[in-house]
Amino acid sequence: MQRCAAAETQVVEDARQNGAKIQRLPADPRERTEDWPAALKMLQEGSVEDFEVSFVNRGGVRGVLAGIEGFMPFSKMCTGLSGVNAAQQYKSLMSTLPGLNLRVKVVSVDVDSRTMILSERAAIMEDAMDKLKAGDVVDAVVRNLVPYGAFVSIKDPQTSELTGGHGLLHISDMSWDHVAVPEDVVQPGDEIQCKIKAVDKERQRIYFSLKLMEDDPLTQTLDKLFSVDLRDTVTEVPVNIPQGVKDICSELEKEEGIDSVVLGRQAEERRVVSQDLELWISKEVLEDGFVLVTRAGRTVQELKVTTKLDVDFIKSAVQKVLQRLA
Repeated sequence: MQRCAAAETQVVEDARQNGAKIQRLPADPRERTEDWPAALKMLQEGSVEDFEVSFVNRGGVRGVLAGIEGFMPFSKMCTGLSGVNAAQQYKSLMSTLPGLNLRVKVVSVDVDSRTMILSERAAIMEDAMDKLKAGDVVDAVVRNLVPYGAFVSIKDPQTSELTGGHGLLHISDMSWDHVAVPEDVVQPGDEIQCKIKAVDKERQRIYFSLKLMEDDPLTQTLDKLFSVDLRDTVTEVPVNIPQGVKDICSELEKEEGIDSVVLGRQAEERRVVSQDLELWISKEVLEDGFVLVTRAGRTVQELKVTTKLDVDFIKSAVQKVLQRLA
């Protein structure tokens, strides 16, 4: 990719920048060699580029890339961050940022207005997509809250800076219990350990989970009550089968694609948690189907469903059964 020659930019020494030698473009635009085709190519290809910070202002940092003065807002930077207030932290780093080399991506180019916006966070996400996978446990910091969850950034294990990628911790992944609002579980600035739930390379998104750091409480309770493995076939019908459990079995067997429903382990809880008939899909998966768990009053019952269909089908079947029995 074509780059402007060193002679096409001015190198100045500014005492206010701690003597750092930084690239500055000539003040007269007519003396600049701006490579807008190169900028548009970087934007289109999504390439990661080396970028040197020239100076800092209230909104972000500026520097030269392809002979063009690019701007990077604080919100698109990660280097040096250890908390959530980016602007305040970067103000304290104003003397050290000039001359700093960063890896960035071009995220916006407007030739007419002669503006180019850069992002360090986008470049970091590019690297994170190659390193992270579902199931990885990471240390992270909560950046901000939204009604549907929280956005978190991964801490670099060596530097503790927030340069390991970022993504969404959905409210439904914060706890096995019902969460009314995200702030009931986390607050901006909280340091948490969480699990990578999914990595979507195509959409450049990472999804996190707190509840996957723990076992499903219901399954965990059953495991304590019974020594039998969940995958063992139970042929003996438990002694006391509530009518609600019988109804669920009968309705599930009516669903097309379900071959059989076999009663598994049964437990009696010490107190009635809910009078409603409840049904869940356990995270335990059989080779030839799924394990469901139903609760009717104090009775908790495992159901082993034999099917060749996928989890989306089972979810749909469970919803239809509960609607018919409501």
